[in-house]
Amino acid sequence: MRIFIIVCSMILKVSIFGTITTILSFEEARDQLDSLDQECLAVFDVDEVLITSNDLLLRPIGENFLIKKGWGNLQTHDIPYITSIALSSTKYFLVDHAAPIIIEELQKKGIATLALTAAATGKLGVIPSMEEWRIKQLKELNIDFSVLFPNKDFEFKNLSQKDKAPPLFKKGILFLGDFQENDAKGILLKAFFEKVDFLPKKVLFFDDKMQNLLAVQKVLENLQIEFQGFLFNSVENFPEVLDEEIAELQYRTATEEKKWISDTEAKELLRDRKRIN
Repeated sequence: MRIFIIVCSMILKVSIFGTITTILSFEEARDQLDSLDQECLAVFDVDEVLITSNDLLLRPIGENFLIKKGWGNLQTHDIPYITSIALSSTKYFLVDHAAPIIIEELQKKGIATLALTAAATGKLGVIPSMEEWRIKQLKELNIDFSVLFPNKDFEFKNLSQKDKAPPLFKKGILFLGDFQENDAKGILLKAFFEKVDFLPKKVLFFDDKMQNLLAVQKVLENLQIEFQGFLFNSVENFPEVLDEEIAELQYRTATEEKKWISDTEAKELLRDRKRIN
């Protein structure tokens, strides 16, 4: 009987405080989004949930290739410089064209919307401010999180270490900066609630990594806030097969010539070389 009671209480706890569902588009979460009111909060990861790069090497699928090439063994000062050239040169597009519409609909209802990203902050190579670059990038794709938070920008210095960029909140976006500990997104979201003195009754969180969803779920469960997580599987929408010949040319051009060439440019260069040969 005691075991039965324990099992039932666990099931009840999950149903009250949170579940995680895999989705391929925001429309699959439409019912939950439409049920939100002004006491709720919708939180969106950025990369691979709202936007993604046109160039496959700069998406998650390219990580194994870069590791195999010894990316981490480059000169320390080269990595941020080359990374900034690649990021500032590539083009980005919406993972789901419904995203700007849904976010705007929520904002018009007075429902708080935030972005929560692991993106770096401050200067990176040729990019003067990573946060400003990301904010501008999203606005160009009609996504603006500053609507309900126009003048509330601040840092979380209590979460930073010496000589490390602290997490910050700017224009409705929470940036992890150099704060990359386990459960970092959950810890930062809790710190945000404390900073603005706001505890929503329910949070919807969209991310492409299960570890981030679990981190936020754990924090909200401790705060007794209802949670609905969505594992956004954008790979299903954009079948990805990394062409290693293209990736090799991009990598060599970036590391040797310190410039970025897109997938399209790399394909054309390879085609021209084959034609000549």
